[in-house]
Amino acid sequence: MSEIKPIRSEADYEIALEEVERLWGARSGTLEGDRLDVLATLIDAYESEHHAIDPPDPIEAIKFRMDQQGLSRKDLEGILGSRTRIAEVLNRRRGLSINMIRHLYERLRISAEVLIRPSLGAPNTDDVAVQVTTAGATGMESSMDEYWVYQNWTHNRARVHRGACSFCNHGRGVHGKTSDRNGEWTGPFTDRASAFAAMNRLHRTDSRACATCAP
Repeated sequence: MSEIKPIRSEADYEIALEEVERLWGARSGTLEGDRLDVLATLIDAYESEHHAIDPPDPIEAIKFRMDQQGLSRKDLEGILGSRTRIAEVLNRRRGLSINMIRHLYERLRISAEVLIRPSLGAPNTDDVAVQVTTAGATGMESSMDEYWVYQNWTHNRARVHRGACSFCNHGRGVHGKTSDRNGEWTGPFTDRASAFAAMNRLHRTDSRACATCAP
């Protein structure tokens, strides 16, 4: 296993992305999991400085791959679930779950970097609240994960983190330190869509999911 080095060029960046895809899904706390965390942090820093153009919208990426491989919605049943759920996802009425992202990456080889981004037109906080209260009728799964949003005033950026993320630590910041000098934590949020909606309302120039915990 090669030594991890700083990302200084596009060639270094491409190599790091390939390595992240190889390590994707590695268990936290293992050597490969630690390597994945470090690479994701380096990639995030490089992209923030050098890549002003956002990756493709996740739903558009799915539709492009369907067209590319000649797939129908029925072909997605083993990836996204029932026909109803597929329609909700493709019509932007439902966000992608972590399991969906993993299946799309494994089966269709769509980059996890693209899939973890919030989709254009994703449900806002009010929409999500209505969906969760009707979960019994629709089969909607509600997540018990805790999410936090961090905004950095100095760099005009915002990130959504899982509460257990090493960078988040349930809103206390890295290693339990407070983050009141150049940024602020907001949360907790009980579902991913609410966290992304809150982040988008901050209108920071660079807003995305944390590359380490991939919420």
